[in-house]
Amino acid sequence: MAGPIIEVSPPTRRDRTGGLADIATFVTDDRLGIAEDVAFQSEGCEFPKDDWVSFCIAPEGVEPKNLDGIEILNAVVSPIIRYSGVECFAGNNQEEYNRRAMAALAAGRDRSLELQLANWAYYHADDYGATSALGALAIVEQHLDAEYLGEPVIMMSRDTAVMLSEGNALQRVDGVIRTINGTRVAASGGFNHGTIIYGFGAVEVIETTAVTKTGMTPLKNREMAIAEQVYAITVDCRKAVAGRVAGPGDGGGGFG
Repeated sequence: MAGPIIEVSPPTRRDRTGGLADIATFVTDDRLGIAEDVAFQSEGCEFPKDDWVSFCIAPEGVEPKNLDGIEILNAVVSPIIRYSGVECFAGNNQEEYNRRAMAALAAGRDRSLELQLANWAYYHADDYGATSALGALAIVEQHLDAEYLGEPVIMMSRDTAVMLSEGNALQRVDGVIRTINGTRVAASGGFNHGTIIYGFGAVEVIETTAVTKTGMTPLKNREMAIAEQVYAITVDCRKAVAGRVAGPGDGGGGFG
């Protein structure tokens, strides 16, 4: 006969570092729960243009000043709902199970969103080949600085970040992973696309307030505590660059 069992508190689960929360801005907007899509106006995506005419009376044949209009851009993915939950006997402490459902939703948030962002970039980024992870990082940094007006951000798989830590290509500054140029980096185990490094314009995540709901299964005498939240991901100027190291038979890697 088995002896008595003592129930103790679970180990402390520390917050994850080095992920999407380190590079993206999170904004709460509960209207997202009824939206089919998200649109925003960019602050402008064109660099200043040179004008070589510096005379009061311009010579003939001067080109007119051509400027782009203000663009309306959609989020990179339509609003998506994420949920997490636990099942328990009816009549137990429902508030405690709600708390656990909310904690699981929050703890797993970034990896799920990192996968969504990486999958979008896989098909939409300007893709450049490289012979090494360091070379891929260099390509991404160069193109981002040459083509994006603000401070860009970079995302890569967790194992690629480990490889790039040798030689100080990546450094941790005030708790945030940065390149030698100071660009913020998110390292994720949420996707596996091979040795590929993604670079983006500013990333913002729109999210609703997380809510909990209770479901009942009468025949099994069970209650379900479910936590739900809606998200959309925006990328400034929809700017995305990828530096890819092709391996044997590489077709781009699998989707984690």
